[in-house]
Amino acid sequence: MKTKSFEKMAVVVVDVQNDYVHPDGKIGKAGLGVENLQKMLPKARRFLREARQKKIPIVHVQMTEGPEHIAENVKKKRIETFGAEENWALAVPGTWGYELVFTPAEGEPVFQKNSYDVFSNPQVKQYLKEKGVKTLVVLGGYTHACVDSSVRSAVTHGFDVVLATDLVGSPDKLRELHEHSLKTLTLLFAKGLTADEILRGI
Repeated sequence: MKTKSFEKMAVVVVDVQNDYVHPDGKIGKAGLGVENLQKMLPKARRFLREARQKKIPIVHVQMTEGPEHIAENVKKKRIETFGAEENWALAVPGTWGYELVFTPAEGEPVFQKNSYDVFSNPQVKQYLKEKGVKTLVVLGGYTHACVDSSVRSAVTHGFDVVLATDLVGSPDKLRELHEHSLKTLTLLFAKGLTADEILRGI
């Protein structure tokens, strides 16, 4: 049986890109660890497949962090925190690291962004409103950064949010940040459910 929370829903896949989740990506090679993110991928792939079977709209969002593309205010903070661009330049358009891990199905839009919040690209909200979407199911990475920012922003923009708690993650060495964000988001901003719980409700 469908619940009211799941009416007019869409799935938003946040920044599941090679540089963020693959062992050979920039984060993996930096030694932050992507083992937990790798374990999440097969379950997320199955979730997306079943969501498609149920005709749930899916939106893919792709982060750009190359120095020529990232938002100026974000770039300023990166330089302040990490120094030279070679220390933090990743997900650069045209590179393997920028590519999405999950291939969008026909008709599934891909929106680029150059800041943490998916709504920093106004086309995302425009698309969702045109589709009559009221509830967003959010999955992807990173829990403490882009997922966190996007969930909070979604609420500000008037959407109800369901956070797929076993389909979001952060690098292994930032596990504490992942857990802190998960607790905060599900306490104040989103309904926290596992992938299986979500699928049973749609």
